[in-house]
Amino acid sequence: MDSRSRRFIEEYERDLLETRRATAVAGELVRDVLLRREVLFYAVTHRAKTTESVRSKLIEKRYSRPRRQVTDVIGVRIITNHEDEIEAAVRALRDEFQVDEANSVDKRESLGLREFGYRSVHIIARLRAPHTEVPELRPLLGRWFEIQVRSAVENVWAEIEHRVVYKSGVDYKVKGYAGTVYRRFGALAGALEVVDKEFTALREARSAVIDFYKSRYRDRADDRKPFDVARLFAFLEAERPNGLSWREAAAAGRRFMPGVELDSIRALKAARLNTARSLRAMMRTRAFEAAALAFATAVGVTPAEISHLAVVALAVGVVRPRVLETDLVPLRGDAAVEGAVRAGHAELMRRRRG
Repeated sequence: MDSRSRRFIEEYERDLLETRRATAVAGELVRDVLLRREVLFYAVTHRAKTTESVRSKLIEKRYSRPRRQVTDVIGVRIITNHEDEIEAAVRALRDEFQVDEANSVDKRESLGLREFGYRSVHIIARLRAPHTEVPELRPLLGRWFEIQVRSAVENVWAEIEHRVVYKSGVDYKVKGYAGTVYRRFGALAGALEVVDKEFTALREARSAVIDFYKSRYRDRADDRKPFDVARLFAFLEAERPNGLSWREAAAAGRRFMPGVELDSIRALKAARLNTARSLRAMMRTRAFEAAALAFATAVGVTPAEISHLAVVALAVGVVRPRVLETDLVPLRGDAAVEGAVRAGHAELMRRRRG
């Protein structure tokens, strides 16, 4: 290791605390960018290279200008749910940050027609205006950092390959092993690539089922069929097209709470509103209209624009407030929902007494 590399290591070790602080800032910033740009993702993680990792890289690569050439001491990783969500994340990053194109690489493009392997997109980035003017981002000023973007399935393969091959220190290019080991990794990569594509296809099949039911409900067919998740989504999209649906919320990166769709099915069943016929009738009562108006006023939209999740909560809450508390747990304590439910339930009781 030459003197430049030794000085770089000494400086890196001395400034490691500040680097870790900058790394945390980078991770939060990338997450905020994706959320603001409504880009779907599964997870965003970050890490600062250890001193030993930096030292190993300098010995291996023999950089002549380590300060400029080592661009991944700060690393952020974006993991998407599906491979077709990667491009949206990459576009958002390129729009938001200054990108070092010479050192950024799309590993997918380097694979040949018959090759399978590491498929992440690596972007070397740093802050540019207006981020450079934000005081909270100051630890990141002037620093290059690496952002890796890959799907969840690609991440599984990369983690295994990294530990078993890249970081193992074992050279498998030995007679009797080289073909077996590397071919097995290639086969695994190919299998996981197929899995990634099949997951995307299954998601599209789910949407096709919802669209099928949606057309049925528009024709007033299946009105007495009990809801499952696909039927519920389809019915609400057909009946209330101006409200934020589950699918629209997911596509915009504003997913409803995890698992709340199954909670909704249970709550509707407990409230005896688990068919298109019963729920449609409920939504046309004065009690529901009062609840919808109260909720819409509280959140600043028109009654026709309230989200489909809110529609379920209000319908259940007006008829059976206790069910709302026990079955739609994620909405417990939501002031707008609770206030609207009280208004609707009061109207229901008033009309029953009258």
